[in-house]
Amino acid sequence: MASVQSCNETLYFPDRGKEGVSEWARSRKDVLVIDCDSTVESFSGIMYRNLSLIIPSSSNNTNSSMSEGLQLNAPVISFTFYPNIKRQLISPVEIQFQLYNNLLDNARCSFWKESKSETSQGYWSDEGCRLKKYDKDEGVVMCICDHLTNFAVLMSPSLKPIEDGHKEALSIISMIGCIVSMFCLVLNVAIHAFFWRFIKSVRYIIHMNLSCWLIIAYILFLVGINRTENKAVCTAIAVLLHLVFLIVFFGMLAEGCNLSYTVLEPLSTIKPGMPLMIWSYVLAVIIVVISMGCITGYRDMETNRHAGLSMIRDYDMGPFFSSGFFVL
Repeated sequence: MASVQSCNETLYFPDRGKEGVSEWARSRKDVLVIDCDSTVESFSGIMYRNLSLIIPSSSNNTNSSMSEGLQLNAPVISFTFYPNIKRQLISPVEIQFQLYNNLLDNARCSFWKESKSETSQGYWSDEGCRLKKYDKDEGVVMCICDHLTNFAVLMSPSLKPIEDGHKEALSIISMIGCIVSMFCLVLNVAIHAFFWRFIKSVRYIIHMNLSCWLIIAYILFLVGINRTENKAVCTAIAVLLHLVFLIVFFGMLAEGCNLSYTVLEPLSTIKPGMPLMIWSYVLAVIIVVISMGCITGYRDMETNRHAGLSMIRDYDMGPFFSSGFFVL
């Protein structure tokens, strides 16, 4: 902590030339720089080494993807003028932070804002603060703010884009996996068709429908995964994939319910399998129609070149193509 009774020049906090500054503070690059005027009688500042276990890392950012996993990645610097300046500062305050962990990314200049609610301590806000410099090699972040308070830099794990070579490898793996799954599904349908007169039942009708819809899903995926240049085609494929996988989901649910009923009521003459299969189609269509009419997901795809398809293509498709083996 430091306090000076005169304030008529550029101030640096902490002033490493003064006595009483700890060796930890002297060895770091953290510094707050601000111009002072004659209306200020004194100032004080505190640099907190670690408040991550005391103050939460919650923020006011409405973007959940940016707010997720935020961490305090530098000391918290508190600085105040006396008497408090109600008007805007003559010049903005610059704060340089030396980072604790250089593996984090997405630096956000923030200050602690107390909450008026009794159920909340407060949150980190970025109002009036902006990022001026982020040097990852040196592990330094510089922020500019238009007010004085408790300053900090919040960062989150880096989400690095997949390299082109890895994308191509993942695409090849996904394509091979889908083809293998389609082969297994076709083999499954052929075996059921060959032995149909021996195994004819509602259960296997549902099973055959499930296999056929999965084959259609793989065909749609392989044909449409790269058709992202045309907005209408891209949206249509996304809608069809949504519908097909909903039918698959409800078909699996119908098969499970029918099997459970058969085990629990072996002497019953009621066969709920066919009504359940019909309802699987009805519910899937209802959900897709509601999504098209009320939810903006499909409309957002029209303004997004990837339309959700390239993202699926570029990442692991293991759970997707493993369903072929599951059905077989």
